Amino acid sequence: MIGVPATQASKATRIQLTRPADRQTVWLHAMVSFMAGPSRTHAIVVGIDEYEIGTEARLTGPVDDAIRFTQWFLKSGVPATRLHLAVTPCPPEADELRSAGVDVRSAGKADVHRLLTRDLPEWDGDLLWVVWGGHGAVDELRRRRLYYADSTHADPATLDLESAMAMAASSYIPAFDRQIWIVDACQTHGIAARPRWVAGTETFPLGTPEQARDQDALFAASLGQPALNLTVARTGLFSAEVLRELEAADTGPWPPDIDALTARLREHFTRLRDSGVHGQTPTYLWYRSRHGDEGQLLQSGPAPATPTRSARVDLRLLGTAADALVMIDEFVRMDTREEILSTLRRSIYASINRQANARLEAISALRTCSRYSGGLSELVEAVRFFSSDTTRADDFAAAAHRLTAAS
Repeated sequence: MIGVPATQASKATRIQLTRPADRQTVWLHAMVSFMAGPSRTHAIVVGIDEYEIGTEARLTGPVDDAIRFTQWFLKSGVPATRLHLAVTPCPPEADELRSAGVDVRSAGKADVHRLLTRDLPEWDGDLLWVVWGGHGAVDELRRRRLYYADSTHADPATLDLESAMAMAASSYIPAFDRQIWIVDACQTHGIAARPRWVAGTETFPLGTPEQARDQDALFAASLGQPALNLTVARTGLFSAEVLRELEAADTGPWPPDIDALTARLREHFTRLRDSGVHGQTPTYLWYRSRHGDEGQLLQSGPAPATPTRSARVDLRLLGTAADALVMIDEFVRMDTREEILSTLRRSIYASINRQANARLEAISALRTCSRYSGGLSELVEAVRFFSSDTTRADDFAAAAHRLTAAS
């Protein structure tokens, strides 16, 4: 067992127990499989700068990031024929990659859907990377969705990320027991462009869940959060930092240690935030590990998982803060209220007693936030982010501060 990482050892042990008649042969096969290098790797890389919905949805950066990720895979030794690049529009660099043997196609629904549901099941390999940059959203069921390039107002074509990952973790995809998903997209409730897009309905085929299949996923934003795009630098902040860390780990094992990568990203963004670079620092990163852990890597201040304060609050101050909160138009509207609340720590968001009436929900949100250390500050930060009226946002912040002091 010397030199075999824990994931390899546990995988080998599981196979050994299921095939006792041929333990040594199967154990060795499992060990070799998990130690296979870039030649046993496939990567799907998607980048979308332009959408059929119109210029209001245009981005600058995802296509460039997709090109850079593909070039990194090539430099890391992944064969060009095992790289699959879907970009809209198609820049000259993509044509050069096509000439080198990379599979290049558009990022419309038909091309990407065929790639995932028809091509992927036919591939052989041990490691699958899926990298996506572009617009994203969260639907009414809090499922992550990624917009295809041919999305329109009438046909908001979206990839259901939860369904796609479930498919990849099932017997529908025979290979790739190790998977790494990197998603640089907003997770707000609808795209920032106006008019708002509505949720799509796409789902993917599903086989029997593969219990031994490992999936790591890194998201540039948690549910309800935007991802930051650096237009001048033509990159997503999250993608740029992930690539920087991957390139720094080029001399290490394959694949790079995702747990270590995650830790370095958290440390880097925490330093940026603490130094006051708020405009270029994500508030949240979200990580879903192959071990079944899931949670945010960055947050505003300390974030205990359980309430740390008494539920008792000053009703007079609570009423004043609620009155100030419902003076904010974005909180009164149900759709944007949901966006505001969903940016809160997941444990807080899940504990709010939801109400159709804006003032009743304001009271519920304030009472819940007051029970968590830093909870009211998170609500103030979220309100400031979404509010178009700075004066009313300041009034609410002052009322929330008085409520915090009395809690």
